[in-house]
Amino acid sequence: MTNKRYEDVRNTVVRDAESYFITRSRVGSHSWKKAKSYASLYWTEASIWYDRGKKVTNPVNRAVHFHWLQSQDRNPNSEPGGVRWALRGVEDGKLDDPNSEARPSHCVLTPYYDETTP
Repeated sequence: MTNKRYEDVRNTVVRDAESYFITRSRVGSHSWKKAKSYASLYWTEASIWYDRGKKVTNPVNRAVHFHWLQSQDRNPNSEPGGVRWALRGVEDGKLDDPNSEARPSHCVLTPYYDETTP
């Protein structure tokens, strides 16, 4: 998935998928319910703040040619967004069993947040 971003770094579909899978794997990797709870709080906040940071740094990066918050060498960041998918990944990760052989085992069927950052 990440290799696809080398072709088009502004691809929002890939951005959303990466946000979803990263947060889901980070939360779903914990066996204990308490650890999943703390991980979900951390990754929810991290996703929101990263998105807010991109709203500030993307215009600055373009204006003065800096490379803050860029994950790939000299490639611009994707546009802000993807928080909705990151939050969905957190919720789905809470239901994952890290010891199971087949993932995903469940999907959340509740309404999700829109693209606006809370």
